[in-house]
Amino acid sequence: MSEKVKPTIVIGHKNPDTDSIVSAIAYANLKNKKGKGTFVAARAGEINEETKFVLDYFKAQAPTYINNIKTQVSDIEIRHTEGVNRFISLKRAWELMQNLSVVTLPAVDQNGMLEGLITVSDIAYSYMNVYDSDILAKAHTKYKNIIETLNAQIVVGDEADVFDSGRVVVSAANPDMMENIIRKSDLVILGNRYE
Repeated sequence: MSEKVKPTIVIGHKNPDTDSIVSAIAYANLKNKKGKGTFVAARAGEINEETKFVLDYFKAQAPTYINNIKTQVSDIEIRHTEGVNRFISLKRAWELMQNLSVVTLPAVDQNGMLEGLITVSDIAYSYMNVYDSDILAKAHTKYKNIIETLNAQIVVGDEADVFDSGRVVVSAANPDMMENIIRKSDLVILGNRYE
């Protein structure tokens, strides 16, 4: 469904003089002749006598008066983005944002009701703040999301479960040494090692 595109308003300064009014009219006309969008001349204040004389002399109509030029919600381009499940992996959320060219994804429940927002800054912060080895457990991260993010496979456990206790441990050392590091409930990430 395409929405009606609003015209771009070309406006001079507040309490406009002749230069401001004539420039707004001329620039809007020039932009309209270029054929990319619709441009409308406007003014942010009352026309003085000199400007009225010039407009009358050239039989030009005064631009529309706009009394409020502050940004309003109606001025903002709003993209309608499909909602995602709040348990989506950050990797998948990032991929969707890139594909849709958006910086925010609405997280919705099964009825489509908004539960929250996932933003690019949320994702960036989560990647910058990774010094806590318990962070995935604290976030009650689904194993499925971890597997998807790492492009891995689960060796022990059920990918439908939630990782809610323990630390993330990367097993890169000698296996004999890892016995003293790994605790019950830890999530252990292994590479393709022969041990």
